[in-house]
Amino acid sequence: MNRHSLRFRVTLWYAEMLAVSILVFGATVYFGLQSFLYASLRDSLQADARAIGKGILEDPRVRNLSFVKGEINEAYAPSSNGLFIRVSRADGFRMYLSDRPVNHSFDPRTVPAARDLLLRASRCEGQRADAQPLMVCATPYVTGDQTHYLIETGSTYGQIHKTMHGLAQVFWFGGPLIVLLAFAGGYLVMCRAMQTVHALIDRAEQISWQEPNQRLPVFQTGDELDQLPLALNRMLDRLEQAFQHIRRFSADVSHELRTPLTIIR
Repeated sequence: MNRHSLRFRVTLWYAEMLAVSILVFGATVYFGLQSFLYASLRDSLQADARAIGKGILEDPRVRNLSFVKGEINEAYAPSSNGLFIRVSRADGFRMYLSDRPVNHSFDPRTVPAARDLLLRASRCEGQRADAQPLMVCATPYVTGDQTHYLIETGSTYGQIHKTMHGLAQVFWFGGPLIVLLAFAGGYLVMCRAMQTVHALIDRAEQISWQEPNQRLPVFQTGDELDQLPLALNRMLDRLEQAFQHIRRFSADVSHELRTPLTIIR
């Protein structure tokens, strides 16, 4: 493989452009999906908090802690789903705290408590429990009897990290493979295209002044390579005409000089 050949350089340029395009596309998809998954997790946690407020805290039996715990466990199953849920009143009384998840990924008791129990708007931020990163959303809720609650819902980033890791592996192994296949395919295509050029070169090497009527072949490929032999054949036509003109001129001069030379002799 000649690295200085036109087909190698064109194919290499094509592979480099494809690699850059895949890299830009992969980075865009990766970070775009990551942002979407974070936003989806945040929206899901906030929706769960609002549903707890409307469906449970508005119930007249809310003062019964067993009722609150049973309803939340039945509706959301925090332990099975790996969720963190904590419900507190504005006076600091904790009405509910979810149990440790079945996979023991974190301990809800180690999640830092919210500093402000009278938030005006929902707020989501990263927290740590047992060195496990969590997204925790603190959502204020006011019932019809003007009782203020703070509902904290959270979840680990495990599913997001697993999805992003799988996507990164696809790009890590699939990207180079696509570039390699594109390079091999592009090189084969360039080799086929250059066969026409090599055929023109071989035929051009055979044309000499002894057979000036020879012409280059036209392959009817429908591309720019059709124009090259046509242009060269027209040039050869002009050269043949000029050669014939020179031959006729030489013959005429020779004929005109023959009579004076004969007289001089």
